[in-house]
Amino acid sequence: MDWVSKGYLEGEALRRTLAGVFLLVILLTISASMSKIQLARAQSTTIYINTDGSITPPTTVIITSDKVTYTLTGNITYPTYNGIVVEKNNIVINGNGYTVQGNSSAVYYQSAGLSLTGMTNVTFENANIQGFYYGIYLSDSNNNVIRGNTAAENNYGILLNSSSNNNVVSGNNATTNNYGIILASSSDSNSVIGNNATTNNYGILLDTSSNSNSVSENNVTENSDDGIYLLSSSSNTVSGNTAAADNVGISLSYSSKNTVSSNNATENNAGIFLDVSADNNIISENTATENGNDGIELYSSSHNTISGNTATANNVGISLSYSSSNTVYHNNFNGNVAQASVDSGSLSNVWDNGYPSGGNYWSDYRTKYPNATEIGSSGIWNTSYVIDANNKDRYPLMNQSVIPEFQPFMFLVLFMIITLLGAIAYKKRAPKACNLEEGRIELVFKRKWKRARRELNPGPPDFHAQR
Repeated sequence: MDWVSKGYLEGEALRRTLAGVFLLVILLTISASMSKIQLARAQSTTIYINTDGSITPPTTVIITSDKVTYTLTGNITYPTYNGIVVEKNNIVINGNGYTVQGNSSAVYYQSAGLSLTGMTNVTFENANIQGFYYGIYLSDSNNNVIRGNTAAENNYGILLNSSSNNNVVSGNNATTNNYGIILASSSDSNSVIGNNATTNNYGILLDTSSNSNSVSENNVTENSDDGIYLLSSSSNTVSGNTAAADNVGISLSYSSKNTVSSNNATENNAGIFLDVSADNNIISENTATENGNDGIELYSSSHNTISGNTATANNVGISLSYSSSNTVYHNNFNGNVAQASVDSGSLSNVWDNGYPSGGNYWSDYRTKYPNATEIGSSGIWNTSYVIDANNKDRYPLMNQSVIPEFQPFMFLVLFMIITLLGAIAYKKRAPKACNLEEGRIELVFKRKWKRARRELNPGPPDFHAQR
């Protein structure tokens, strides 16, 4: 083959290659254009209930006849819609059993099924919220009611953030979220009552100086971390809850002056756990049964009162590690593998309330001290129950401690007392300073069997910027 022929063939090959490249560029351009068209078609719209009561965009999915009561008439689903933002106070939104569905395949940061910022006296009820970063989101919003909803498959099921105070969260189902129900960043004096928080990572969480809240009569089960968790939060009341099959039923960290009472913690890894600087709390009249590790555990926590609890069939009834100056009395320790465990770093703990009040009931007492007798007719054994050389119950009880029944006539007395105190408080009340600093949601997870630290900053989303 001569050089001319060879040059011709090489030139022909080059022309074919260039033609192929050109065709490929055209195809890629067309493909990108089609993708942009599809993205434009998939652009979702946030529904707004405006300050004047109108709805943007106008839609038959939410209707109102009086601009006070709003009712869903169908599902609100992505990609057509992307949640609801409320900008009007003093309204009721009835979900009517319908679903607000987000982009569950790609839950992104600034998405919420329902968003309230700076709102007052809004009731949101009877809706299903799923597939959002925030299922139901309140920021700096007070005196609202969130009830009878289901929040599922969100990062946060229900979040009260940034000084959201005096709200009621009741009768909701929070399931398969990362966080079921969370109060954060100085959200105070809220009532979380009668909810089901199941199969989340965390069932109910109070975090970052969320104080003086009531968490009561909730069912928190099968959460992979904590059923109820108080972190850096004080003066809260946790009562009448059932925490079962969680990693930890009820846990407190860096939290003080809380009352944890009349709860049932069953079949968790640990029942009730005071973990790291959980000081000056009252743990009373709880039942901790068949927990895999400890019924009641204190780790690096001091000056707590543990009284009137019943710990039954746990691996350890009560465990103290690096925890000092706690008082433990009038508890029942029944049939635990080890009734009590105290390490050498736990000092000056007291295991009774003196005589004649007495100490604790130990189901193995007669086996350990067969020759003990009663002191007079006091119901107290005359021989101390020894846990170790530095810890002993000086006045062990002969019979189980029984919580006194609340007599019906006491309700009248209690009502009169509350009414009188309310009248006095009304006369003396003064405006309360409001801390609007956002703060970080910082979660500190410390477990003997799993020590880790994680920080997250949810950062309140700017839903208004999306309009």
